Amino acid sequence: MSPDARVGLVVVSHSRALAEATVALALQMVADDPPAVAVAAGTDDGGTGTDATAVMTAVEEVGGSGGVLVLMDLGSAVLSAELALELLGDPGYEVRFSPGPFVEGVVTAVVQAAGGAGLAEVAREVAAAGRDKAAHLGGDDLDDSAAASTSAPTDDVDGVVVEQVEVVNAHGLHARPAAAVVAAARRYEADVRVSDVTSGRGPVSARSLLGLQMLGAVRGHVLRIQGTGEGARELVDELAAATRDGFGEPIGNAGEGGYPSAVGNAAAVQGPEVGPGVLRGVPAAPGRGHGPVWFAEELPPLPTGTAGSPAEEQARLDAAVAEVAAALDRRVTASTGEHRDVLRAHRLLLDDDALLGPAAEAVRAGRDASAAWQQAVDAVVEAFEGLDEEYLAARASDVAAVGAQVRRALAGSSGGLRPRPGVLVVDDLAPDDVHLLAPDVVRAVVTARGSATSHAAILARATGLPLVVAGGPAVLRLAEGSTLAVDGGTGELVPHPDDGLLRRWQEQTDADDRAGSAARGRAHDPALTRDGVRIHVAANAVGAEDAREAARQGADGIGLLRTELVFHGREHAPDDDEQTAQYLAAADALDGRRLTIRTMDVGGDKPVPYADQPEEANPFLGLRGVRLSLARPELFAAQLRAVVRTAQQAPVAVMFPMVATVDELTRARQALLAAARQVGVTDGLPPGLEVGLMVEVPAAALRARHLAPLVDFVSIGTNDLTQYTLAAERGNSHVAGLGDALDPAVLALVDTVCRQVGPEVRVAVCGEGAADPVAAAVLVGLGVRELSVSPRSVPQVKHHVRALDSHQAAALAGRCLEQPDAVGVRALLEVELRTATDDGPASSP
Repeated sequence: MSPDARVGLVVVSHSRALAEATVALALQMVADDPPAVAVAAGTDDGGTGTDATAVMTAVEEVGGSGGVLVLMDLGSAVLSAELALELLGDPGYEVRFSPGPFVEGVVTAVVQAAGGAGLAEVAREVAAAGRDKAAHLGGDDLDDSAAASTSAPTDDVDGVVVEQVEVVNAHGLHARPAAAVVAAARRYEADVRVSDVTSGRGPVSARSLLGLQMLGAVRGHVLRIQGTGEGARELVDELAAATRDGFGEPIGNAGEGGYPSAVGNAAAVQGPEVGPGVLRGVPAAPGRGHGPVWFAEELPPLPTGTAGSPAEEQARLDAAVAEVAAALDRRVTASTGEHRDVLRAHRLLLDDDALLGPAAEAVRAGRDASAAWQQAVDAVVEAFEGLDEEYLAARASDVAAVGAQVRRALAGSSGGLRPRPGVLVVDDLAPDDVHLLAPDVVRAVVTARGSATSHAAILARATGLPLVVAGGPAVLRLAEGSTLAVDGGTGELVPHPDDGLLRRWQEQTDADDRAGSAARGRAHDPALTRDGVRIHVAANAVGAEDAREAARQGADGIGLLRTELVFHGREHAPDDDEQTAQYLAAADALDGRRLTIRTMDVGGDKPVPYADQPEEANPFLGLRGVRLSLARPELFAAQLRAVVRTAQQAPVAVMFPMVATVDELTRARQALLAAARQVGVTDGLPPGLEVGLMVEVPAAALRARHLAPLVDFVSIGTNDLTQYTLAAERGNSHVAGLGDALDPAVLALVDTVCRQVGPEVRVAVCGEGAADPVAAAVLVGLGVRELSVSPRSVPQVKHHVRALDSHQAAALAGRCLEQPDAVGVRALLEVELRTATDDGPASSP
């Protein structure tokens, strides 16, 4: 499309600064071929106001066959624009005025026009930008057509496909889920844009990792996913389903890797004063270390000489980006787990037009490649740091880290950290540098800036490197070579520590090391309480890779295999063979340990396009889990046949989610028996195939004695049981504080289940509550005999179980049931934990 065939945009404002800042923000959202935008703002003498002649000139500047859309801030700007159109006469192309919001409207218009949308579509989307926010905020003055524009899903007469969906991830649309969106978008030809209806940010391309993250969409925000072109329906459905499912991430507290979500509040977790001169930062990775201070090397300075031609500078920049991208590709291949996820996200940044586009524009304006690149990086970093959500704001460090690698490549420097013994003090820590910092050499790291939720902090916790972040400028003024003691669990930084402090810290460190080593050393041993009660510690998984990790960590099996991902993101249901292959791959990784398969927990808030699901006002109370399975017998039968075929070759259990009545469980068992007959099992079920149900609905807990004769085990899903018991949707940020699995009402239901099912029926817990170390004593005391947690948590949970006495745990659980609320329960457990630490193992871990 030629430039003059695209929509031209005129931005009319009383303030020149406001207009230019808004346009600059909008241009960050598009690639290096933005639409024509002209600003008519302020007065000639730099004052506030609008001028019809300036508006007319701006229209003429950007006008062409694609037409012009004029966006205005205040009422008198409208008058100036109308007068300008009269002065202009007939320009030979259409000029429209937009009633949409100013900032959101300019951003929307730039993105839509850059993508080739026509004048009518651009105008419609700008108007929708305001209606979406008004609808979300509950505006009473919306007319019916405006309200209709926010409903989802819809198929516009022009072929526009729209879904609206709430973000449920604990950390919102951060790097990993955003990377999943980008990966999905690149498989389709469709053009898909994503907006945050709650904040009014966007739309941005679904192919832009930076754009998606800079939406700042946190848990509870509503996303508007809009697609056009071939495959739009499939892609929009896939992205909406993935968003509802949390992109495969845990939906719960915002802590990463078991680290408390309160970690960002240093005051909440800091220990007692240890003397004058103590500095304080935010604890980000536990552990203690001390040694001489050393500082990281600074970036190569920006060139001060004359830049080459734009073509030469762009070639230099392209070569540097390609060099870093190739290095990251090699690192991705060689890495695993969280480190691989972080590196993949960094690699996507190097393909992102939100970063490459502004850099290329600066090069064309005559800037040196290094300066142009740094300008683009700084703009994105500033945008991230302006986000309200700490976890998303912390993504600024990822952009800065990638930016530094390209800067070094442009300067011909290998750069990076060259580890030295002692304590590294740095302005901020790049995730890619963490792997260089072996804890046996670098004793600890302290940063002046940064966040406990940054990727660097996540990786530091995974590698056992003590880290304190946000220590402020004072840490950068420490004398190089001076001794610094660092406590990553409290945030304490002690310059020039005396021998007494170092001795006490070393004793505590030795005790922690012994406990951690003991837990890892016995990870493959059974978890027996001190009085000999066996507690199975299993792992939750979504596939074979998780199952392999669970086996490495000593899990007693898989207590929950989530099968939803087999069904999501596709146009047709998976057949028996595909499902059997996936289940067998997970079973093979367990070396004879039991694989517990949960049947498809889709429907309601997690739809699949081929299940013919109804629209529901409250999907959490609708057709989901076993209800949907029973309503779609052909889908259910295929999965059950795959379960039976897997059970013929490996130890397997199957459990049905969202059971509320005896009738539902009876019909599910009948369907399982029918599936067994279909694959040639003529006498009941294959030997060893256990049958269970998930207790997620209070009704199931209260009628557990009637359900027990039909099952071999029950698995309590504390996430759903908590939200249904407390009427607090776990994905709703407004009531998230109510959703504590240690609320006495929830514990009372767990107690009811354990007492009603009797000793012949095993009781497991596979929700967030099972992974909470302080909850282990309560759950074991109530009668739970299996805890299913993340694979990495298995050794530590086993360690906590071994510190328990089941009789003392039962007494403690009884006292917890008498507390008025979750706060009282946690306070009681904290006292018990402190007593156990002071006096030796007691009734708490």
